[in-house]
Amino acid sequence: MELQSARLVLRVAERERLPEAVIRLGQGVVRVADLWFTLRTRAIESVPDEVARWLEEHRITFDRNARHTGRSGRTWTIDFQTFTEARTALIFVLATGSRSFAPRLTEHGVAGWHDLGHLKLVKPHLAFVSLFDDNEDVWREEDFRLVEALSDVARWSRPDEFARLLEAT
Repeated sequence: MELQSARLVLRVAERERLPEAVIRLGQGVVRVADLWFTLRTRAIESVPDEVARWLEEHRITFDRNARHTGRSGRTWTIDFQTFTEARTALIFVLATGSRSFAPRLTEHGVAGWHDLGHLKLVKPHLAFVSLFDDNEDVWREEDFRLVEALSDVARWSRPDEFARLLEAT
């Protein structure tokens, strides 16, 4: 079985093997559909889109996909950089529907906050915020603990707490 131009193709050499091939192809289609369902993103509105709308509704000035260079020389794309009277916050949005992908997102956040840590030395009112989309039951307590040493942890299901983090002095 192979993928050709967004199609699954299974070649059959002998006509007698066609029924078996049809079953194998059907199983392949089901497996691909399972993968798509497991790894799907929100079709209607992504979590970052929801966050952007929420920030606009709360009249919090922000830049989306802000870029900052870390100590390593790597440039990091931060989902949001917010500006309030009290502080500036850099926000990584951690959102996935996949339990197996969640640790990779967490590790990406840890690496980013560690590499960007030098920014806090020159900007004392800068906050790092890891915003977890906890509406999906994919996160483990260790995911929250990994990032909490380097950033404030916010849960999307608790927008009032998120707002307090952005306004904190």
